[in-house]
Amino acid sequence: MNDILNRIKQNHREPSEQLSQAQEILRQSIPDEDKYQQIETLAKQAPSYEREQFGDLLSNLVLRSDSNGG
Repeated sequence: MNDILNRIKQNHREPSEQLSQAQEILRQSIPDEDKYQQIETLAKQAPSYEREQFGDLLSNLVLRSDSNGG
């Protein structure tokens, strides 16, 4: 059990500056298309271990945009 907890602690990292910026962009009152482009740019600069999180952010943004009609 301690081995599992130690591995979890080792793999836990603070969000990168890029991920923090992406989360802030999501809160802004700008068109979703602009948000997508800005977040996509940040994703290219982000550490590789955050790729999945950026993929989730972008997917959710697309889904939200589709459900809002654009």
